[in-house]
Amino acid sequence: MLSPVILSFSSVFSLLGTVLVVIAFGTNNWQEFRVNRTTLLRQYAQDSDIRPALSGLNQTAIFFDRTLGLFRECFPTDVPNGSGTYTDPMGNQCRNLVDYQIPEDAVVVRSYSYYQLIRMHMMRTCIGLYIVGLLVLAFCLLVGVRGCWRRNLSLIMMTGIMLLFATLLMIAAVAVWHGVDYIERELIDRKPFYKTWPSILRRSTDISYGWSYMIAWIGISFILISSVLMLVAHRKMKEEEQREMDSKTVPYIIPSYHEKIMMMPYTHNYYGGYPQQMYGSYGVAPPMTNSYYGYLNYGH
Repeated sequence: MLSPVILSFSSVFSLLGTVLVVIAFGTNNWQEFRVNRTTLLRQYAQDSDIRPALSGLNQTAIFFDRTLGLFRECFPTDVPNGSGTYTDPMGNQCRNLVDYQIPEDAVVVRSYSYYQLIRMHMMRTCIGLYIVGLLVLAFCLLVGVRGCWRRNLSLIMMTGIMLLFATLLMIAAVAVWHGVDYIERELIDRKPFYKTWPSILRRSTDISYGWSYMIAWIGISFILISSVLMLVAHRKMKEEEQREMDSKTVPYIIPSYHEKIMMMPYTHNYYGGYPQQMYGSYGVAPPMTNSYYGYLNYGH
């Protein structure tokens, strides 16, 4: 029986995937910026023409190594002066991202450009999709445990479909996050966004995806695998139940016809091949004997 094995693997993948996407949601390494401050400081000291572009070298976050999460911006090495950071649960110096504008500051929002407004709404959409995906995952775990415990085909199929739905929500959230990143780099031309960076800062900054982003995709992949395995297990369980039902019903099938070997022979005491009642002179039926029954047809 393959269904218990498949269900076990599906449960393991779903639990691992859920843990990974929760960790990714709460950590601050979706995107990493590595800034070569040594080069910037040397250019600042040697070239007086570039100093205006590097005027915020010790105060502005874009000149420092930093990591971005969904909710916080953290500084793993040096911290900008007056940045107002605090120590997060991981021991890093971080500050909250205020670009979500929750609650919304009307004065700040009115100062936003068109693409900044789109970015703000997309950031909110990303978080909303991610949270709904996590809620669907929690529902799947509850329904899946009950379905596996009772081997209920309907609950198992529902769990597989809901896991697939949670996967789509997570993928949509990450896709929207990529859209936010594209708007920040290519469309917004206000400080402190990428298009306004000095050329020397662009050359000295290495931008990459962090481990939070990686484990988010790994977790989503595990949830997708769990969904497929759950649906496969549902099909296998259905086939196993059908085979079990077939094996139980076969011995109880009674033939509704007589084989030739069971037919009665034609003799002078029979009319049309069937026995006739033969009474004595007093109208009393004679005792029944085996001569009134054909070969192997007793009781038919």
